[in-house]
Amino acid sequence: MARRVRVATPEDAQAIRDIYAPFVEETAIAFRTDPPTTAAVADDIETTTETYPWLVVERIDEGSDPGSGSGTAPEPGSGTALEPGSGTALEPGSGTALEPGSGTVIGYAAANRLRGTGAYRWTVEPSVYVADGHRGSGVGSTLYAALLRVLRAQGFVNVYAVTTLPNPASVALHERFDFDPVGTFPAVGYKHGEWHDVRWWHRTLGDRPADPDPPVPFADLVGTAELRARLDPDGATGATGPTGSDDAIDSDGSTDQDDNP
Repeated sequence: MARRVRVATPEDAQAIRDIYAPFVEETAIAFRTDPPTTAAVADDIETTTETYPWLVVERIDEGSDPGSGSGTAPEPGSGTALEPGSGTALEPGSGTALEPGSGTVIGYAAANRLRGTGAYRWTVEPSVYVADGHRGSGVGSTLYAALLRVLRAQGFVNVYAVTTLPNPASVALHERFDFDPVGTFPAVGYKHGEWHDVRWWHRTLGDRPADPDPPVPFADLVGTAELRARLDPDGATGATGPTGSDDAIDSDGSTDQDDNP
């Protein structure tokens, strides 16, 4: 099965909402109690991508033209989760990494600010969710690897992720991507008749500069060769983790659910 990572657009809102809604309605993975409307997701994509990345993975169906048309959504109720991630390479001939195609959106990843005050501008919180039927096949790790490479290219330094517990798949994913657990909030959320712990995870995207430049807005990267390289797991360069190895960001594991309550 061919698939590709590309930049999300507001036209992907229905597909993304369909992936996210079951996490809200059926699980405690997301702490929201009502799923967002499609219009709200579209607005979030449009406003957030001025600064932060939203990415999707498309499954490219045999015989389709990946450079035309718009992504189709999974059927309602087929999803896994939205807020606040296994490194399978995109197959040759799967199209550009930027324009919507004729494939099916089967997962998405996004990042946003951790806090609104200025000193936090180099720190982000990620989100990665994968549609039901595609978990465990490498989609989530492909998304997470691409997201981390893009964030590093923008000049972000810290990534703090948060997961509801228990969630063995998400724990395994964060450990695979060299996140360290930095704290647990016990019984911080109540949903579906139970109290739930939340764990925070941290990793750096490189050295911490003594005098860092402001991160590059995501909108400034869209349409560039730099972004195409970061979205292609085989073509990215320089996206190193704390140890200076590309393997710190590119994972070939098959656990692919990240969640952000």
